Amino acid sequence: MQDTLLYILENRDKFMSLDPVKPWMMRCLYHRFVDNYRRYNRYETISEAHLKSLKTQEDLTETAFFSAQIRTFIGLLKPAQRTAVTLFDIEGYTISEISRILEIPESTVKSHLARGRKIIKEKIRVQLF
Repeated sequence: MQDTLLYILENRDKFMSLDPVKPWMMRCLYHRFVDNYRRYNRYETISEAHLKSLKTQEDLTETAFFSAQIRTFIGLLKPAQRTAVTLFDIEGYTISEISRILEIPESTVKSHLARGRKIIKEKIRVQLF
């Protein structure tokens, strides 16, 4: 509306000759509204749900990338460490269950797990920088 008033003031010599000024001003206001509507609706608006789905797709891609990297790093571990990390972190077994499966003491499972995680952590740190 302010730009319409500015337009009217700039073009006051045009409407001074008109007897009914109000209809002309309303017509100017209407045309300004249509112009602004067309200008701002030229671009497609993106809904919040669509933005969330894009974010979710981005997250899934990023998660898949990091999962692949971590699996590669797990593959580089010594067999005992790889088995302990896979069974505990990926398969979800407890330390006592892994101890029974592998027929080794729980303390050995814990040390294989700690050493394997440390190596993976170092490799991730090196790759990020």
